[in-house]
Amino acid sequence: MTKGTLDSKVGAQLRETLGAEMFRFLEQIVPKGINIAEVAELMRAGKFQNAKPALRRLLQDAYVAQNSAVAASNPFEDDPAVVAERLVCKPIAYVGSVGRNSVAVVTDTAAFVEPRGNCPELFTAEPGTIGWYYKPQHGGYSALLIAAHKAGATGVVSIEGVTVEDDRLSMTNTASLLHACEEAGKSLYRRTSRIVVQPAEGCVIGYDVRTQKNNGGVYFALRKK
Repeated sequence: MTKGTLDSKVGAQLRETLGAEMFRFLEQIVPKGINIAEVAELMRAGKFQNAKPALRRLLQDAYVAQNSAVAASNPFEDDPAVVAERLVCKPIAYVGSVGRNSVAVVTDTAAFVEPRGNCPELFTAEPGTIGWYYKPQHGGYSALLIAAHKAGATGVVSIEGVTVEDDRLSMTNTASLLHACEEAGKSLYRRTSRIVVQPAEGCVIGYDVRTQKNNGGVYFALRKK
C-alpha cells in the first residue's frame, strides 16, 4: 500500500477502520463536557474531510483542558521496543491554532537503545520527551523521536511513518506534519507538547504489526493480514 495507489475498496475499508479507531481515541482524550457527537458518525464512516472543522475545535478544546494534567504513570517509561509496538495503529495529532491541526494514524515505528544521531541526550531524557532528528545527507531527512526507556536504561522511539486518509507519509513528511522541530524538548507525558499520542495494546481487526531488526534497531509496521 503506497501513496496514491490504494485500491478503492481496500482504501474505503481502511478509512472506516481507522476512522472508528480515531474516534475511540477522541473519546479517551476529550474531557467530559466536550460534545463529540457531531463528528461521531463522520469519523466512524472514515469521512475525514467532512469531519475536519469540528475535529479541529474538539482537539483545540481537548488540548486547552488537558495540557496541564499529568498521568499517574508514564506510558513511555518502558522498553523502547514495547512502546514502539504499542504506538503502531494508534492515532496521533498535532493540536495547533485553528486551521493547523493535523490527525494521522501511526503505521511505522522503530526502537533504538544505543545513543546515536544529533540528539544522544534524548536517550537518557525523561520518557515522553520529544526529539527531532535531522540528517543533511542525500537531500536531508528528519524524524520525530520520543524518549522511551525504563529507569536507569536508555532508548528512543522513532515515528517512521503515518497514514493521513489515503496517503502514507514518509518519516520526513511525518516529522514536518507534526512540527517535530518546534516540539523538540517538550513532553508528551507532562502534556507540554501540542502533539497527542497514547501507546496502547492492540490493533484494528484485519491488520497486524510486523517486526524486523535492522541497523541496530527494531522496526514495526502496520500491515494487512
